Amino acid sequence: MHDLHYIKRPKLTDNEIFEIVRKRGGAWVISRPVGGIGDAVMILPSITALKKQVGDDLVIVSCVDYVEPIFSHNPYVDYIMSYDGDEISQGIQKQSLAILRDLDCIIYKLYSPDPAALYEAQNEPYIIKSRQDVWCEYCDVEFDTNNYCLYLDKHEKNARKELGINDRYVIVQLRSHDGWRDYPKVLTNTLLYDLVKLGKKLDFEVVAIDSTQESSIKKVRSLHHMHLDVVLGVLHGAMMLIGPDSMGVHVKGALGNGSVYGIFGPTNPSVRLKYPNAYWNEPHKRCKRQYCWYHPCKFRLCLSSLRPGKIVNSVSDILVGRSVENVETIFAEEQ
Repeated sequence: MHDLHYIKRPKLTDNEIFEIVRKRGGAWVISRPVGGIGDAVMILPSITALKKQVGDDLVIVSCVDYVEPIFSHNPYVDYIMSYDGDEISQGIQKQSLAILRDLDCIIYKLYSPDPAALYEAQNEPYIIKSRQDVWCEYCDVEFDTNNYCLYLDKHEKNARKELGINDRYVIVQLRSHDGWRDYPKVLTNTLLYDLVKLGKKLDFEVVAIDSTQESSIKKVRSLHHMHLDVVLGVLHGAMMLIGPDSMGVHVKGALGNGSVYGIFGPTNPSVRLKYPNAYWNEPHKRCKRQYCWYHPCKFRLCLSSLRPGKIVNSVSDILVGRSVENVETIFAEEQ
């Protein structure tokens, strides 16, 4: 078994992995060819639990190349077979899985249909199981919040120093893969301005990890277009990550340090944010359909009603660990 330290693995070709598997007499393979970075994070507990259960047997992950850093930072993954998303590469991936199957490998396909997506489609809006729960059930293991096991080496943890980011900083993500989960754009700049003001009071810097819109605001740093390894390193050192139901909250939650503040509306944070360091906004009191998941909504009250000052006030409470003055009052003193 691995110890719980991050191990930089050599990059092997598929044929080299086949030879190792042939000599070892099989392996356990988890295939996730599509999906976002947040989904890759939510798969980690099932991989860790599976490795703990199968002992010295090999655990291999087959995935698209842009999510490879998530799996490569889990010490319970022995080998990774990555490829890009074009049709030729996908065809090669299917051939590789067929070879592994012939080599007595047990293959868990987290697609076609993805068991988590299938569960959500069948149960929306009454979804009570997280994707972590569903994937663990599919792999016949138990979900444990201690099994994210996302580790970085010293160089990656120092990424923020190389970028000139201070020791104290809060990261903001305001865009997600699906726009219906985003915080409304008309409120974005106000939220960022308010966070910058709070940063002056509590001595922290504001860093954005998604669009260039945020970097146009003075005193907000942007990691837009940075490699995922760099983003992981900067996320590791952050005091807090503020964002919607997307990559940022899941990575920061899995890293297990600092805090996560989820800006949630259509999806249910008590189901989605299965992390011990997670907080989120209160639901809208007048919207009877909140946590409706994928249904379109004309008014989006669950998100548009979240005023920037109220979000920042909650963030301030979490960061200082006690009740503080109303943030809007503090801002009025500055003006």
